[in-house]
Amino acid sequence: MLRVAPATRLPRAQAWVVVLYARWGAGVATVFVLSRATGIHADLCPLHRMTGLPCPFCGGTRTVFLLASLHPLDALAMNPMVALALPALVLALVTRFATARTLHLDAPPERRHAITRALTLAAAMLLLVNWVYLLAYLPDTPA
Repeated sequence: MLRVAPATRLPRAQAWVVVLYARWGAGVATVFVLSRATGIHADLCPLHRMTGLPCPFCGGTRTVFLLASLHPLDALAMNPMVALALPALVLALVTRFATARTLHLDAPPERRHAITRALTLAAAMLLLVNWVYLLAYLPDTPA
């Protein structure tokens, strides 16, 4: 059903996407540096600022910094979804660039639609489980 196939092309990012992520990264880095220098924590999550409740991605920025500083268990405790998904995504992209291969779903169109729906449902359930974890264990944790 799933097979590794040669990629027809390498993934290309449009310039506006690269600029958007670069600006976001620069903003997060600036907030991180200023927070460390002043000791005042900046809340990056709009949902947390408005409601006081963490969103499913709250702690994601700190999770990335924990992963980058080689503290995977602390990152997993901070936000399990981000801590597991980010390395998997990076590994998939590096593998695609290094081998020029991609995963391909071999299924008839009617089965492909059902498989896509099942994967979407599984992703939504994982997002919900992660959010419940954050609500239960990190209720006062800003982004």
